[in-house]
Amino acid sequence: MFTDNYVKRHEHTNAYEKSYIDPASRVNLEGWTDYIIGSSAIYSHRNNYYTHDTFTEGMHSHDYYELIIYLSGDVEYIDERQAFKPDGACAVWFKPSEMHTARLLTPCVYERIVIYFSKDFFECESKVTPILNFTNSSLSFASKLNDAVKIFDLISQIDNIFIDNKSYKTLAAKS
Repeated sequence: MFTDNYVKRHEHTNAYEKSYIDPASRVNLEGWTDYIIGSSAIYSHRNNYYTHDTFTEGMHSHDYYELIIYLSGDVEYIDERQAFKPDGACAVWFKPSEMHTARLLTPCVYERIVIYFSKDFFECESKVTPILNFTNSSLSFASKLNDAVKIFDLISQIDNIFIDNKSYKTLAAKS
């Protein structure tokens, strides 16, 4: 189970605060909350001020997908083949086992939505939905989000569902 393994690994490395009230969330020591969406996804809205001393960077890979909705900050994303410096809201995608990192260019507030998920996140009635053809793509990507206002509104709605601990939060987040 992806989320159980992810949480256990982060608890083992002391990345989370020791106490938590909601079993479906964990507060990271850097200040954001990881919301557990069923057995196959983690959602967090991260908004942190970083300096070169406090920003952790380094090429890495993992066994799950990573989708970053970049909102602001002076960073660039690097994968095995390319580097990309965003200039406005965009989506950045990394596949399992692909080496990648974010690099801080200057001290700044770096805001982004991070969603980690396994391929079974898109299963419905034991079938993988064809909604995301890019899960079969061999390349990661970065794509400009054309309507940033709608994206910010959607993010705000999702954040409020988690913050208010709505009973339907898993369904809403997955939608």
